[in-house]
Amino acid sequence: MALYICKVNGETKYVIPVYGMGLWGPISGYIAINADKKTVYGAYFNHESETAGLGAEIKDNAQWQAKFKGKHLFNGKDAAHITLAVKKASDLKDPSTQVDAVTGATLTSNGVSDMLHDCLEKYVKFLSDK
Repeated sequence: MALYICKVNGETKYVIPVYGMGLWGPISGYIAINADKKTVYGAYFNHESETAGLGAEIKDNAQWQAKFKGKHLFNGKDAAHITLAVKKASDLKDPSTQVDAVTGATLTSNGVSDMLHDCLEKYVKFLSDK
């Protein structure tokens, strides 16, 4: 497990690498978390072979990546499990922890959601400590 600690304008940020599977191959990225250990500062995703204009949007669309900024890792009821997720618009129930999926790229969006959960869940103890 890797965890990077950096300063942005004098504020501590924690950066966690994430990796998983998309529709056609591996996907990866980084989630930067604010010093509160609860809120996303930023997200970056990459892929090796997702479909251009669809699944490739996880890498190519900075506006989609920006949707993660300010999202919470945990919902207000459960700080023991990561609730940050990607959901299709009709399934969005908690906008504080959920990001709208890439239109037309359900399997890649599900891969991003699974990747976030699987990788960030390993850091719950660290993220829950004050």
